[in-house]
Amino acid sequence: MEKLINYINYIENLICKTYNAYPLKSIFFITTIIILIFLSKKISKISYSYALLTLPATIMHELSHLTLSVITLGKPVKINLIPKKTKNGIIYGYVESSNINIWNAALIGLAPLILLILGVIFLFKYLIPEKNIFFIILDFYIVLMFIEGGIPSKEDLKIAIKSWPLLFIGIILSFIKF
Repeated sequence: MEKLINYINYIENLICKTYNAYPLKSIFFITTIIILIFLSKKISKISYSYALLTLPATIMHELSHLTLSVITLGKPVKINLIPKKTKNGIIYGYVESSNINIWNAALIGLAPLILLILGVIFLFKYLIPEKNIFFIILDFYIVLMFIEGGIPSKEDLKIAIKSWPLLFIGIILSFIKF
């Protein structure tokens, strides 16, 4: 792993010094994160150690559901933040609510999307261009956790679709200029 990180850092510095363009550093950072997310989706179904590594993302993801469920009167009744192995794979966590309806389903189901916004804010506001390797890895991890936590699951989308009339109206209104 250390060799891979050193290699990524070497290529990044080579590109930035060769072209004297540090905006490329941000592009390189973002591209690397996208590749890591793609790889993580491949191993997330089978690796319990990966589930533990991404526990901060799971906690943020489930707490976003919990928060929106409380705010929209979804009446949360059960929450689990610890990954569990099952015969069908790994369940990372869940929030059960007893009052999901047409008015709050989309908000509760798509609540983790706010984490994507927070991840982008962190990426562009708090990243310092020149750091040692420890802080580069820490930045990767933090941004990756926001992105991992911000991607709605299939179950989240099944819940959100219960608000399909409101989602449809929202999409139509987003194209209308007032």
